[in-house]
Amino acid sequence: MVTIRPATADDLPVVLTMCWEFLAQTPFGRFVEPTDWSLGRLIGFVLATGVILLAEDEGEVVGMLAIAALEHPVDARPFGDEVAWWVDPKHRQGRAGLYLLRAGEDWARQKGLTSLKMVAPYGSGIGTFYERRGYVAVETAYHKTLKE
Repeated sequence: MVTIRPATADDLPVVLTMCWEFLAQTPFGRFVEPTDWSLGRLIGFVLATGVILLAEDEGEVVGMLAIAALEHPVDARPFGDEVAWWVDPKHRQGRAGLYLLRAGEDWARQKGLTSLKMVAPYGSGIGTFYERRGYVAVETAYHKTLKE
């Protein structure tokens, strides 16, 4: 049975490990050069402004959803911005990802956020899942590495 709970300071090592897995398994990881220090700083920022939710299956952490609560730069309304959503590949056919998203939406509502922005890695097909949950595709992001 999968359960969802907020991360605590004791969870920092497992959250850091999942951050590295996320970066290794998604196209986004090709465009950043993180260190344990920089990821730890990011985790601290998310915990200070938002939440990191963990999915557990029989006591083992199998996934996370990290949401920063920010002020929208256009209209200053509070919104949730997904920083990372990762589920262990062995658990992706189960309900862990769905439970994390539902818990993230519930958390955002309880905090008075007006919207939640979720990201879909290019070519992942996750957009269809989002649309079934009521999300609307707004834009596609393109990244380019600039080197001297």
